[in-house]
Amino acid sequence: MEKKHYFSLSNRKDKIEKWLSISRESKSHLPFELNLNKAALLVLDMQNYFLDRNSHAHIPSVGTIIPTIQKLISFMKIKSRPIIFTKHISSDKSDDLMLRWWKDNITRDNELSEITSFIEIDKGITVIKSKYSAFSSPQFTKLIKESSIKQLLQFYYQTEQMISPPIPIFLACLSVIIPFDVERIFIPYPFKT
Repeated sequence: MEKKHYFSLSNRKDKIEKWLSISRESKSHLPFELNLNKAALLVLDMQNYFLDRNSHAHIPSVGTIIPTIQKLISFMKIKSRPIIFTKHISSDKSDDLMLRWWKDNITRDNELSEITSFIEIDKGITVIKSKYSAFSSPQFTKLIKESSIKQLLQFYYQTEQMISPPIPIFLACLSVIIPFDVERIFIPYPFKT
């Protein structure tokens, strides 16, 4: 897949309006409404591994969503709602499929494993995971159960990978809300569902 910086601060508004129009035409179900009393903000893997221009895993348009994430972190903090950050650290198992896919480890001691300094991680809890899904982390699963969270306001630049398979989300009785600008960071047009 060719990486393009097609989504930027200068074209963000126009792109979102176009995507919303396409989405309204193709989706037959209503989105979940945000209930702040039951919601948590989930910011997935905003690590330098994916944000640093020198990394092979760099995603050019990801910087466009950082201001939105910053605003939501501040908003959720003011509302005293949980803020959860995930940090992907590779498994040390030789048969790990993630390692085969990415071809290199994201280790704890690698500076690219750090969450970008543009995100204020001191305002939330950081959870370590070794697979795509945050539900692969026992710490995350325990946090969801203990906090009585029923909704996740989710930020990730490859959302279509992070929420699949959706089984753990349904088993946890969670609704997931994905801001539209985040959903299309890699794929320019909404999926038809």
